[in-house]
Amino acid sequence: MTWKGPIQLVNGASAYSDIYQLDSENAIVIVETDNSNMRILRMPITLLKQKLTLSQN
Repeated sequence: MTWKGPIQLVNGASAYSDIYQLDSENAIVIVETDNSNMRILRMPITLLKQKLTLSQN
């Protein structure tokens, strides 16, 4: 699975997040809240695919 640029997962009053692929196995998820606090999470692509599939059902 390859992402071209950021993909918005959450768009609401409290936060938004972007996903960037690092390599064939890992992605980085960047979450920013309304008060501009940022969290950067490194996540295996297989886990991310599971979460995305579950959220669409």
